[in-house]
Amino acid sequence: MTLLSDDYVLDTIAAAIRSVLHDPGLELGPGTRFDDLAALDSMSQIAMVAETECRLGVTLEVDEIEPLQCVADLVRIVTAKRAG
Repeated sequence: MTLLSDDYVLDTIAAAIRSVLHDPGLELGPGTRFDDLAALDSMSQIAMVAETECRLGVTLEVDEIEPLQCVADLVRIVTAKRAG
């Protein structure tokens, strides 16, 4: 798999979250906690993960998804999976 920069992964995940939440102006960064996103309910979280998987060509396992607390956690997991 092609290695992607953390910045590219972050930007792609942020775009996925904005798309799922229908909020193109939403400010997101590595430290953004998912619990702080009021519109991100359990169904939106599933959609966020699915959108991230599609955009970045990875498959995330349940045990990788459950502990996610912030955007940086998701960036770290996606980057690691892409690195093989």
